[in-house]
Amino acid sequence: MISIIQDDKTQRSWVCRELGGGIVKLTKCPKKDFPYLRLLASLIRDSKNPDELMKYVVQEIEGNKPKPTNWDVEPGFFIPPEELDGLDLT
Repeated sequence: MISIIQDDKTQRSWVCRELGGGIVKLTKCPKKDFPYLRLLASLIRDSKNPDELMKYVVQEIEGNKPKPTNWDVEPGFFIPPEELDGLDLT
């Protein structure tokens, strides 16, 4: 379970999550994240299906990550020395 804790007066936020076995981790969030966490908390609170909402949020976040480059198969600008023969490089 995850909880978003916010203090409107100081505009501070924390994310509290259960790690299992009765262990709880409290993470202090940067002050700049306050409005985003407020919006997320509001969306979750007002959603008819919060699980689907969070799946969508995760999908959007992960979809914006650049895909790792496989340097073994990706085309690039490297020209092997044997292909330089006969090219006018001057």
